[in-house]
Amino acid sequence: MSLRLKDSVRKKLYMIIVIAILAFIGLFSIKSIVTMIKQKTNIEYKLEHHGYSTKEIKILKRNYNKKELTKLLDKEADKNIPLLIEEKYYIAKNLDKYLDYLKANPNTPVSKVISYINTRANEKWYTDPKEADLSKGKLLLVNKFNKLNEDYTPELVNVSNWYAYGENKLTQEAYEAFIQMFNGAKDSGTKIVATSCYRSYENQKRIYDKDVYKYGEEIADESVAKPGFSEHQTGLAIDLLEPGYNLNNFHESTAYSWLLDNAHKYGFILRYPSDKEDITGYSYESWHFRYVGVEVATKIHNENITYDEYYAYYLNK
Repeated sequence: MSLRLKDSVRKKLYMIIVIAILAFIGLFSIKSIVTMIKQKTNIEYKLEHHGYSTKEIKILKRNYNKKELTKLLDKEADKNIPLLIEEKYYIAKNLDKYLDYLKANPNTPVSKVISYINTRANEKWYTDPKEADLSKGKLLLVNKFNKLNEDYTPELVNVSNWYAYGENKLTQEAYEAFIQMFNGAKDSGTKIVATSCYRSYENQKRIYDKDVYKYGEEIADESVAKPGFSEHQTGLAIDLLEPGYNLNNFHESTAYSWLLDNAHKYGFILRYPSDKEDITGYSYESWHFRYVGVEVATKIHNENITYDEYYAYYLNK
């Protein structure tokens, strides 16, 4: 009797052990399935299987939220995307334009691509121009894609002949800043003089038409703005020289060197630098300075960017 009881107990124990083992295996399998499902729905898993490396995924996660990352999966995996979004002046809404440009110009550095697209420098000059945003005040942008109306005239004051050759005008704020800069240069033993400040639409038209007649439209467009597209019409631009120098050699003058180091302290920037012609659309003009205020001028100077780039990234993105 006791042997039968022991056999039955033994069988029950065996059954309990078997059931426990099966339950454990089942639980483990369920957890594995759940883990697998979670992995497959995990954004990192998806990005990895989409074609991005661990390093690239880290960059993407650092710059994009989950919604943006999910949307990114709708695009073909592109190794240029992590490179682009790490660039300082990257603008998210321009991503497709960056990628399209890189496909057509694969050897272009991504930093250049971003500058071209942000400023529209990849487009043909004067294509689909917009009205300049006058609400920006002294920070309005006038270039080959942003124009002023024919009748636009800012509030202007006369520039004293003590500071300029001939009759010139500037906005009050720009004029006061120029006087301070003039005195700063003088205190350092350097003299600067204004040669051309405000120009009306009509005056700019005469200058442009004259150059087109002499050199042809293509060459004229490299150095002279079309009427309505000139910064001089804003009353914020000023052409400077040092006595004894001209437009061709001003870059060799002491005044020019001083301005490169100090103009931003008074709110002025060199508007058309020699190494940014592909961005500004104009040949190098060592004499052309633009008033934007001390804070903005200092930022542009420190970051070594053009006003076109500054406006696109900091004011218009």
